[in-house]
Amino acid sequence: MTDLYIAFDIGYAYTKAISSDRPMFMCPSLVGRPDHGWSLGEASTITIQIGDEEYFIGDSALIGSRFTERSEDRDWVHTPEYMALVHTALSQSTGITVANVFAVTGLPTAFYKEEDYRNGFEQTLKGEHIIRRKGRPPQTMMIENLIVVPQGIGVAIDVALSDDALTVQNEEVANGNVGIIDVGGKTTNFQRVNQMNEVAPETDSISIGSWDAVREIRPTIYTLTKGAEYEDHEIAKALADGSIKFRGKPISIADRTQEIAKDFAGAIVARANQAWDGGAKLDAIVIAGGGSSVFGEEIKGQLEHDNITVVDDPQFSNVRGYYKLALRAKQRGL
Repeated sequence: MTDLYIAFDIGYAYTKAISSDRPMFMCPSLVGRPDHGWSLGEASTITIQIGDEEYFIGDSALIGSRFTERSEDRDWVHTPEYMALVHTALSQSTGITVANVFAVTGLPTAFYKEEDYRNGFEQTLKGEHIIRRKGRPPQTMMIENLIVVPQGIGVAIDVALSDDALTVQNEEVANGNVGIIDVGGKTTNFQRVNQMNEVAPETDSISIGSWDAVREIRPTIYTLTKGAEYEDHEIAKALADGSIKFRGKPISIADRTQEIAKDFAGAIVARANQAWDGGAKLDAIVIAGGGSSVFGEEIKGQLEHDNITVVDDPQFSNVRGYYKLALRAKQRGL
């Protein structure tokens, strides 16, 4: 049986995965019941079966489902919709039909701290997964080994280690006292690491993320587009782009986006200062997560610290770090 090393990040906004067999995959964390219509694009449609139900995933759900699920409930990890996203991540990671999987993933810091929640999450993922994806033969994935880390630790590992995880590429993060701000869809995590060890008393999480910005700017977009309805993921993209497309023409929302970013960044910076005593003892601060594409530069501007980095491709940083952790396990023969 083939051994696979897979990292996945099932976020409230996007699902991401990377493996020893295939490169990075990402799709919106949208799940919907199929509303079948004629299409030339069957090959690109992701349909996953959980039990007796079929689910469209990601863009397939956005286009092909009348009703979609985008959960912000902490208990969604125990739902069929969440498992459909896990099976999507596993399916996109390999074409192999039978494999032993060493998996690495993460939880929001506040959830990770709850032992019962973390144990329940691990039990949901461990064991045999029979993946039924339309248009493909069934796949049997046995997750025998699983590492779950607090979100934000992935960012530290990503920045500290080289792509092959063999060498240190950033001595300051690998050996220093560093604060990580990980801005997600629903939560922002504050992780302090000292020589790559978590400092638990200075680790925190708040319920602020990019979906709050989506809700905040929706009335502005509604007015600018004369009442047109846009899906959450379309608005999230508009926030990152600074414009929304209406009747074939982009309309700027940059000014309102900046106002929203300033307000939310202020709340994030206030909590970071509280958690880390104003950052006085930190060697560096690293900002990552999908929400940092909207808030990152504003957070950097409001923090009073001389060594701040906004990670390149910040929404992939956690899952890249998870995969580097999986590679380290592989190198050690685990």
